[in-house]
Amino acid sequence: MSRFSVHVENILTEAGWYPGRQMADLVASWKVTLMASDGFQMFPTAERVLLEFGGLSVTQQEPGEMCSVEPFTLDPTLAVYEGDRFHELSSSANTRLYPLGEASNFHQFLAIGENDFIYLLMNDLNLLGKNIDEALERLLRGF
Repeated sequence: MSRFSVHVENILTEAGWYPGRQMADLVASWKVTLMASDGFQMFPTAERVLLEFGGLSVTQQEPGEMCSVEPFTLDPTLAVYEGDRFHELSSSANTRLYPLGEASNFHQFLAIGENDFIYLLMNDLNLLGKNIDEALERLLRGF
């Protein structure tokens, strides 16, 4: 059984994802950049998600099931110099947050907690999914 609905798997595949994808060199460079810019320390849940999905960019914009599907990019360096925002909102989530990229037509950041939950954040924090699979389904199906 697939991890994703057929619709979501097709979109992810078109964006360059495949089962077992590992972007180790890219993740290693992000780890250094974000540590130097904001003191972000990559933790295992963030590393696991970025290894598999890092670098993907979905440009799709269309009506969704409950809200519109908007573009997103999984590149944590899009949050460079936003460390204060992430650290402040970490207390609201009761977990340390690490940037994953940008979503909502680039008006919100995507973040992962050490608890594996995926969040949308800007001035406040909203739970997107209890794991990356659920978050991607919501982003790409519009609910």
